[in-house]
Amino acid sequence: MRLRLKLKNMSTVLISSALISIVILLTLAGYDFYVQIKSDIFTSKYENSLYRMLAEIYRDKLEISSISIDAEQGTLDRKYPPVLELKIKNNTRKVLTSLGLEFVCATKDGVVVFKDVFYPLDSSMVPESPFYAGTRRESKRVDLGDSLEIRHVLAKLPRNILAKISGVKGFAKKGEKDYRPEIKITGMNVL
Repeated sequence: MRLRLKLKNMSTVLISSALISIVILLTLAGYDFYVQIKSDIFTSKYENSLYRMLAEIYRDKLEISSISIDAEQGTLDRKYPPVLELKIKNNTRKVLTSLGLEFVCATKDGVVVFKDVFYPLDSSMVPESPFYAGTRRESKRVDLGDSLEIRHVLAKLPRNILAKISGVKGFAKKGEKDYRPEIKITGMNVL
């Protein structure tokens, strides 16, 4: 009788020990996974804050000029979307490797009616086309004193807003220019 109790107790002890060991191993693996995710999140937050901070520091040293929206070709029938054209000159003492820009249309009261964020230097921010799979992308950069001419398609810009934007070539009628376009620098990386 005592031998049976010892065998039953022994099997219970072994099963309980195995379950406790499995729970401890799963807890350690979960903790390791949690620590890795947290470090990735902190790294991402650090890089994003650095990206925005560099834009704040060097914003005054980038010269944005020649802002225009070319809406002359087929805009009435929407064959071709309007194209934002601008020129940026690098007057910093650094080489620009990444640049985040935000195109904003606002009313005279400051109410934003359209916003589009784009990254003219970052090929990593542009979705890859399957037609160019396997090709090597050259990263763009703007050296000290160089200029960058940017053309960005405003595919999602509604036609009624386009008609009222001041500075649009060949589309907005005089006296109906209610919205003012503005370019803001949202982030940048330098070498």
